[in-house]
Amino acid sequence: MNILPTVLNLLGIEYNEKWYIGQDIFSKKIKPFVVFPDLSWYDGSYYVEDGSVVNNKKISSELLEEKNNYAEYLIKKNDLVLKYNYFKEMSN
Repeated sequence: MNILPTVLNLLGIEYNEKWYIGQDIFSKKIKPFVVFPDLSWYDGSYYVEDGSVVNNKKISSELLEEKNNYAEYLIKKNDLVLKYNYFKEMSN
């Protein structure tokens, strides 16, 4: 998800960040968040599988739910981009 925005930045090509799911990994405003196909995720502090923290770190239930929802949102958004060939439509 982060490859295209990163490459565009490295090449000095201006782009609208809203059009991309990922972020430029060299951006100062990037927040680390990796989502895996099974909906597990890692944000630099917490590693979550099946909706539960598995690396013995404490997190509030509200923050855990928020991040679980964000992971699900990213996966759904990614799937829709692929299903409807989003970038092909933008090139027309």
